[in-house]
Amino acid sequence: MEVQFFEIPKLLPDDNALSLNDIKDSHKIGELFQELPDMSALRIVCTDLRSERNYQNMWKVCAEATASLIFYRKSENNILFKPWLFAAHGPWQPKTRIVRYKKIWNFLVENYGLNAVRRSKEIEFESREGLRYAVFCELDENSFTAGTRVLLNRSSAIILSSKNELTSEQYIRDFFLTAFPMHKKSADSMISWIDIMRKYCGDGNLVIRPIGSFEEREHSFYLIGLKSKLKPFKLAHIKWEVSSP
Repeated sequence: MEVQFFEIPKLLPDDNALSLNDIKDSHKIGELFQELPDMSALRIVCTDLRSERNYQNMWKVCAEATASLIFYRKSENNILFKPWLFAAHGPWQPKTRIVRYKKIWNFLVENYGLNAVRRSKEIEFESREGLRYAVFCELDENSFTAGTRVLLNRSSAIILSSKNELTSEQYIRDFFLTAFPMHKKSADSMISWIDIMRKYCGDGNLVIRPIGSFEEREHSFYLIGLKSKLKPFKLAHIKWEVSSP
C-alpha cells in the first residue's frame, strides 16, 4: 500500500474533487469558478494494487495521512485550521418519540465510536416529511479517523476552519440549508459539496472531501480551498513521511 501527496495548483471543472451528486446541478460548477477562480487542492491518495486489498484500510491510511497535515504543528500549539465534522440525518426520520429522544449524537457514538473534543447541541429540522437532526463537533488527532468514516453516509462533511467556535444554532442551521439545497420544496438527503465549497471556501475555510469506492484500487482525500489558504499544508506535507501497512 502506497500513500502519495499531490498539489493541484488550480482546480478545473472536470476534476474528480468537484464531481456532482446529480448532473442537473452542473451549472453550479460554473458559478463556483466564477465566484472563486482561485480554487486549489491537495490530494492525498492511497493506492493498493493487491487483489486482496481492503477498502477500510485504504480509508484509514488516507485519513491518518490527512491528519498528519492538519496536526503537524500541534507541538508548537499552532494549529491554523481545526477540523469540524458536520453530521446530519440524510433521509427524513419519522416523527416519533424515540427519534426525538435519540436524535443523532448517540447514533454517531454507537456506530462510529466518535468521541469529539466538543460539540454543539443537536439541532432539529422538521418538515412534512419528518425530522432530521444535525450537529457540529470538533475533531482532534484521536477522533479524526472515526470522524472521517461518518462521511460514508453522504450526509456529512468536514471543514477546516480557523474559527474557534462553530457550534451556534444559527451556524448549524445555515450550514444545513447550504449543504442540503431545496428541491421540490424539500431539502436534499445527500450533501451538496459544490454548494458547501462555494459558500465556506469563499469564507476562507477548507473542505475535506473523500473520493473513491469499494471497487477501485485507490482512495483519495482532497483538501479543497483558496490557494492562499492551502499554503501551510503544502509546506507541511514535505516534512512528513506517512507509514502504511
